[in-house]
Formats: sequence, structure tokens, C-alpha cells
Amino acid sequence: DATEGTSDIELDRIHIQEAGGTGILARTYPFQPTCNEAWTRGNFTQYDTHVHHNWVDGAGYEGLYIGTSHYDRDEGVGACEFPDPQAALEGVRIHHNVVERVGNDGIQLGAAIRDVEVYSNTVRDYAMNNEGSHAGGLQLNPGTVGTYWNNYLQAHADADTAQGVMFTGGEGPVTLHDNVFVGGAKALMTLNHMPNTTELVFRDNTWVGDGGGDTFYFFCNVLPEPMTYTIQGNLFSGWATVGTTVTGGWNYFNGGDGTHCPINGDVISGYAASMEDLFPSGNHFESDPSGLGFVDPVGEDYSLSASSPAAGYGATLVGVPALGE
Repeated sequence: DATEGTSDIELDRIHIQEAGGTGILARTYPFQPTCNEAWTRGNFTQYDTHVHHNWVDGAGYEGLYIGTSHYDRDEGVGACEFPDPQAALEGVRIHHNVVERVGNDGIQLGAAIRDVEVYSNTVRDYAMNNEGSHAGGLQLNPGTVGTYWNNYLQAHADADTAQGVMFTGGEGPVTLHDNVFVGGAKALMTLNHMPNTTELVFRDNTWVGDGGGDTFYFFCNVLPEPMTYTIQGNLFSGWATVGTTVTGGWNYFNGGDGTHCPINGDVISGYAASMEDLFPSGNHFESDPSGLGFVDPVGEDYSLSASSPAAGYGATLVGVPALGE
């Protein structure tokens, strides 16, 4: 637990086994019981957080909990005698970690506002508690930006509320590419707690759900300005539906309004005539993954054979760590 003003830190080659709470935490909260005004935003920034080549094997809650959770609240969330907005992180590298058998999110990152890269991590059996708001393979909390690639993230088999990515709003562009997400109900869920003009790019990823989910949920119609989505080159499979039925129409925008969530330059109606009308262009959708020609799903190899009907879509992973590496 790296806290109380920790900055400029490298955590590597640590094996954490059966943590009752979270595997690795690296964040400073300014509120009670400490109430240290020196750790509030404007007074403190957590610089250069480097977490790599660790093995978290069993944790009751998150595997990695890096950064704070409520950067969107200028007044903070505590009850100190001063406003206690949470501090930012600048310079984050999270890579080549193995996270297994965790109750909540696999990798949670918050308030990371500048110079952020998360890559080449393996997460297995996340969301064992099956709590929908704490069930992301990648949980990107308010303020967070950056690039996320070459990660393998697999939800626990019973986690039917899990999401591959939960994004709650940043202060700059977010790009997720060439990741493999396995299991759960949704590939991508966005809540957008922060009003901003963030661009979210989700490209060349593979998601193979648990067969019972609805693939997307975009909470965007409360924002004062549009948030641009680019969703291209992905392979979505293992779903029951794409979107959900609301008042007789297909809908995967909160409130049925897609005007604040343009996807690939198009506004998709919140109440489409058919489920297929909700498929963003330039992606491959296949409800049944069995005929897609994955090379070795049992061995966690979701690359496609040359003869696959989805060839050219989805992720290419290179050198993600195996157990204990």
C-alpha cells in the first residue's frame, strides 16, 4: 500500500498471494482520518508510478489499484475542514503483470491525467465477487487518459456482470487497441462522470463474451458536449444481443439518445428498428464464437486462423506474460 504522499515509485517482481483486500495499491487520499491538505490536488501530484513484472495471485478486491477514484469531484469526498479534491497522477507505466483470482477489477487506474501506458498484462479470473460496478478487466476511473494495448483479460466464469472495459471519463484521449477480453456481459461500458470532449478509441480488440450479455452500454446523453467514439476493426463475439430493448426499440445509449455519442462519425439512433442497426461499421459481429477459427481458446490463444470468416479483425497479442512470469 503505497500511500501518504508516495511519488516516484517503482514496484516490481513482487509475488502477492491471497491478499484479503487489494493486491497492490499506489495512491494517496487526502481525506479522513488523515486530513492532510498537503496531499490535495494543487498541492501534490503523484509522479512516475511504475508497476511491472508482479504476480498478484488471489485478492479479495482489486488486483492493482493505482490512483484515486473520484478525481471528478472538486470538493472531494471526505469531511475535512478544507476542500479535499484528489490529486492527479502523471507518468504511469503498468506492464508485464500477472493478476489472477481477484474479487473486483483486474487493473483499476484513476486520476492518471498525463503520460499513461498500460500494456502486456495478463489478468485471469477477475470479478469473482460479480459486483457490476466493480467488475472491469480494465477499470478507468475519472481523469484517466492514455494508451492500453497487448493485454489479455479474462473474467471469472461466473461473473455475468463483468465488463472488459469500464471507462468513467477522462481529460484527454483514451486509446485501447490490440487487447483480448474474454467473458462477462459487456465489451465496453462508459459512464462519463466528467463533462469533457474526450475521444475514446477502441480498435483492433477481440471480445468473446459469456454468451448472455448485451455487448455495450454508453451513458452519454447527460454530457453538455459530445464525446467522440471510434470503434473500428474489432471482433465482438459470444453475445446474446448487441444493445438492449427499451420501450419496444433497440437501445444502447442511456435514455435512447445517441447525439452525444457519435460513433465513427455517425449518430446511431437510440431506438433502432433492429439490433443490426446498432452495429458500428467496420467491425465483425458474430454471436457464436465456435465457427470463428480461434487458434487455441483453451490455451488462451484467440488469434485467428487464416481461413476465419473474421480474418483481419480483432487483436494481435505479442509476448504477454504467462503464469508467474
